[in-house]
Amino acid sequence: MSGMNGPPGVDVMLCEGCGQVTPWTPYGRCSWECYNLPRATPEEQQAATEAAPRVQAYFQALQAAAEARAMKDRAMKDRAAGDQAGNEWARDEWPDQA
Repeated sequence: MSGMNGPPGVDVMLCEGCGQVTPWTPYGRCSWECYNLPRATPEEQQAATEAAPRVQAYFQALQAAAEARAMKDRAMKDRAAGDQAGNEWARDEWPDQA
């Protein structure tokens, strides 16, 4: 995932949910699944619950952006493969012009 960059010079973080080094997010957790894990104190849990709609929207937007990039990459690969197939067809059909 590529989200926002952190503070200047900070592109990664240690996720407070799973403990993995991950791309930086403004919420200290790498994913909605990690954000949704229980907190250490009732106060932290309440704050997380109150912020949940905003945080869920953030992670959904990251997922949608990643899916859009993947679709674009697949389309470009498919087009390149189609262009190559078209070039081969043209060479077969008109060998004197290849």
